[in-house]
Amino acid sequence: MRTKTHLAGFIIFFQALVFLFCSGHHAALGEPGKVIPLSESPKVKKGVHPFFSDTPAGRAQPLPWEDSDTRQIIAEGWATIYHGDVERARLAALRMAYAEAVGRICGLEIESLMLVRNVKQVSDVVMSRSKGFIRNYKILYEGVSSKDPTRYEVQIEADVVEKGVAKGEERKGLRLYLELLGNPRLLIMLPEKRFSLDTAPTGSSQSQAKIEIQDKDTKICIERSEKKQSVEKPSGEKNLTKDDQGTVFGSAEAALAQAFSKYGYQVVTSDDLLARGLIDPEVLRQAKSGVTAQAVKVAQASETDIALLGVMRLSQTSIKPAGVSLVMITAEASAKALIVSSARMVHAFHHSERASAPNELTAYADCLDRVANGIADVLAWKIPHILTQEGRETKLIVHDINISMAHKIRKALVQAPGVEAVRFSKLPTAKDLFAEFIVLTGFVRVAQEEILDICTESTGRSMTLLKANKYEIEMELAEILPVLPEEPKLKKGGV
Repeated sequence: MRTKTHLAGFIIFFQALVFLFCSGHHAALGEPGKVIPLSESPKVKKGVHPFFSDTPAGRAQPLPWEDSDTRQIIAEGWATIYHGDVERARLAALRMAYAEAVGRICGLEIESLMLVRNVKQVSDVVMSRSKGFIRNYKILYEGVSSKDPTRYEVQIEADVVEKGVAKGEERKGLRLYLELLGNPRLLIMLPEKRFSLDTAPTGSSQSQAKIEIQDKDTKICIERSEKKQSVEKPSGEKNLTKDDQGTVFGSAEAALAQAFSKYGYQVVTSDDLLARGLIDPEVLRQAKSGVTAQAVKVAQASETDIALLGVMRLSQTSIKPAGVSLVMITAEASAKALIVSSARMVHAFHHSERASAPNELTAYADCLDRVANGIADVLAWKIPHILTQEGRETKLIVHDINISMAHKIRKALVQAPGVEAVRFSKLPTAKDLFAEFIVLTGFVRVAQEEILDICTESTGRSMTLLKANKYEIEMELAEILPVLPEEPKLKKGGV
């Protein structure tokens, strides 16, 4: 009985302790009856400090995408239709609208892409792909004006980078700008020079020489034997004759042509010129060897705007890392850019790459692709800047005019929109009734029909167009001027 009493007292005492403990816990934490969950202990991975990132080692985490802010701009442009050429007027109107959209974001007063300074500013924006760069545009309206049938009007909506730097390659924006410039044509003349660092003897030859010296009872005999080893030339090297040097297909030119075509360039290689029969192989050989005058002839025959002249050097060697036999190709490309219209040379690029593979062909192709893509990724954005930096020179030849008419033509051309300067290269004489002018414009040249109209209005005589291309315009009077007799010379002392 006593034992049961002690056990009951112990149970009551234990319950009291539990009640006091719970009451004190709830008083300390807040209102009684409110359950507060325990804090979750951080999950710690084995070998990783809890305060560092739990990203597994070796996995690259991409940076967050920071898209530059763009703004939609509605811009308008117009152009005069000369001699019914609507397509040329449409392109000129698009240029004006494009320049207006760029200028409104950049805060520049750009009315068109005809003036040298304007096209420079726009080309700088395109090259840097910064504020004012047009990623894309769509045409809202275009057509011949209802009020003026000689006027073509265009309205566009452009996505223009308002701040920051445009991310990504933005190739579409570059293609649009190249189209507005008239799709500049690029000529690549890059001959390949291959040599190998691995040389091995393939044969031997032996030569002997014998010398005898005799004096009375003494005779001396000297014999000399020499063994020579010949070295085999690399597998890719070939002895070219004078006639073959202009006709060998260039893998480097083909790789560069493919790389630049991805950006929207029209590319011509030296092999294309020979296939079309546009140039003599000997002239091409001299051009590729560094003769600038011949290079200009080749470039003008292909009607290109800029030419890359240089050399591609390739070396081959065998390597054995970790016991694996590989072929390593090293390529070095050096070239300058030739502005075809003015024959001026500017520095273009110097680039080198290496590639290795188990076989020579794979390493060679991989190395060329790396060099070509590396050059195109940088130079493709610089070419518009290079072309528009100094403008364009066009030779204008006008037949059957006298010196008075030549001065009238020059005065009228200087005042024409888009013409920066005009200078004489040949003045007419009593025997040779023709004049030559050098017309300086931006890369976007003045239409040949507009120049024809200027010459007609300034002289008051009808003109006929004989020839016109990117570099030269030739015309003559529809009615030949009569040859005036020379004025008689006055005698000394005469009246």
